[in-house]
Amino acid sequence: MKPHPTPTRLPSRREFLQRSLAATSLLLLGGPSLRAEETTGPARRLRVAQIGIGDRGWDLIQSFSDTGLVEYVAAADVDFMGAHCSKSLVKLAGVPVYQDFREMLAKRGHEFEAVIIATPDFSHCPVAMACMAAGKHVYVEKPLAQTFWEIDL
Repeated sequence: MKPHPTPTRLPSRREFLQRSLAATSLLLLGGPSLRAEETTGPARRLRVAQIGIGDRGWDLIQSFSDTGLVEYVAAADVDFMGAHCSKSLVKLAGVPVYQDFREMLAKRGHEFEAVIIATPDFSHCPVAMACMAAGKHVYVEKPLAQTFWEIDL
């Protein structure tokens, strides 16, 4: 008779989220596919663009900038002149800002490798899909989509 296997403890929700965030950060900031492009040494910063710079976008700009591992080369927000974007515009001084992210992708897409998406939930899927179709790595927070049909694109 075989002994019963000992049940393995499932990670807590907190442990799962911490591990997921760590894995996502490694993929976004240091994945092997990114290092293959024009590496100027181990200290090269990842060139990124951000779509959505107000509210949650500001938090992400601060968080990613504080790592010292990213360089912002472009940004987009449909209402970048709104008061909610003012802190971001100061932090991103000198970085070109577009009202339409598609225009940013077309004009500046060759300058960055990854996109940080901080738009309202309903636009996560179309923005992420357009960026991935342009060959960009994407950081987007939940939810990625609102329906199963969006995921099946």
